[in-house]
Amino acid sequence: MKRRLVPRIEHAVLLALAACGTSAVKDDAGSDGAADATIDATADAPDDASLDASADDTSDEPTQIVYLPLPDGCVTTGKPDAFAPCGYTEFINDPNACQVDIDADVQDAGECNVLCSADEPDCVYYDLIVGEGGHEYLINCGQGCIGRLHERARDDVAGRCAHVRFDRGAWLAESAALEAASVDAFAILARELERFGAPAHLARGARRAARDEVRHARITAILAERFGASAHAATSPESRVRDRRTFAIENAVEGCVRETFGAALAAWQAARAKDAVVRDAMREIARDEARHAELGWRIDAWLASVSSEDDRRAIEHAKKDAVRALRESASVWGEGDEALGLPSASEATRLLAELDAEIWA
Repeated sequence: MKRRLVPRIEHAVLLALAACGTSAVKDDAGSDGAADATIDATADAPDDASLDASADDTSDEPTQIVYLPLPDGCVTTGKPDAFAPCGYTEFINDPNACQVDIDADVQDAGECNVLCSADEPDCVYYDLIVGEGGHEYLINCGQGCIGRLHERARDDVAGRCAHVRFDRGAWLAESAALEAASVDAFAILARELERFGAPAHLARGARRAARDEVRHARITAILAERFGASAHAATSPESRVRDRRTFAIENAVEGCVRETFGAALAAWQAARAKDAVVRDAMREIARDEARHAELGWRIDAWLASVSSEDDRRAIEHAKKDAVRALRESASVWGEGDEALGLPSASEATRLLAELDAEIWA
C-alpha cells in the first residue's frame, strides 16, 4: 500500500500548481458568484441499514442503449459491465476481428459507435496480460469521469460526461449525481468486503465513505442551484455477485487511480476556485476524497495479500491502463474554468504526471 497517501496527494497538487506557474487563491479573493452564500449539509446522514436498503433498490428502469451490428467474427461480453466510473468495460474475443486499432489506446469514434453504442464516441482499448502469455482484450466505453460508482450509474451517465464541462451549472449538477450514486457504490463495496472476508475496518471505512458521499451530494447540488442547474436523480444499482478478481480490478481502477485523481482534482479546485463558496466546499470534499482514495489503496493491499500471482499482475496492469486512459481524457479537457477552479488540459496533464511520480509509479 502507498503509505501516507493524503500528504502525497497534497504534495503532488502543490508541485503541479508550481509547475504550471500558478498558486492558491487567497481567501479574500473575489468571487464569480454570491460569495456570502452558505451551504448547509449538516442534516443527519442515513445509518448503515438505510444505506444497504437503498443499494438493493432496483425499481428504476435502466437506460436503454442502442448497439450497432458487430463485424463478422467479433464477439463482446459484459455490455454494460465492469470498472469505468463513467461508462462501462466489455471483453472482446479478437481485436483484429473487432477491427480495433491495436497500436492505439484511444479508438476512432466510429469504432466506439460500433463496439460500445451508437451514440458513444469515446472508448479505450486494453490488452491485459494474464497467465503465461495469455491475453484479455477489453474496450472501456465512455468518458473517464471520477469517483466510485455502481455499474447502473456508469451506464446512466455515460452519455453525459463528455458534455458538462463547458457549463458550470451542468458540471456541478453532474457532480452531484455522481456523488449521490457513490453512496450506493460504497454501500455495495462494504457488503462485498464482508462477503470476501476482508478485515472489518475496511468495511467500516466504506460505510463511513458512503455517509460522506451523502453530504457531498447535498453540497454539490446546492452549488449547482447557485449556477442555475438541478442535479440528476441518482440511479439505483442492480444486485450482482462478482468474483474476487473482478472486484479487485474494479477497486484498483476506481479506488487506486480514479479516486486518487478525484481527491487531487478536488484539492486543486480548493486551491484555485475563484468562487469563494465553491472553494470552501471543495476544501471539505477534498479532505474526504483523499481518505476515500486511501481506503481504496488499503483494500488493494489486502486483496494483493490474498490473490494469486496472475491476478496481482492483472490488477497492476489495470492500474497502468487506467492511468493512461486518464491522461488521454485530460488531453482534451479544454481551457478549464476559473470560477470552479477546474484545470485546463495542460494543467490536468501536469497534475496527472505529478500523481504518477508521487503515487502510481
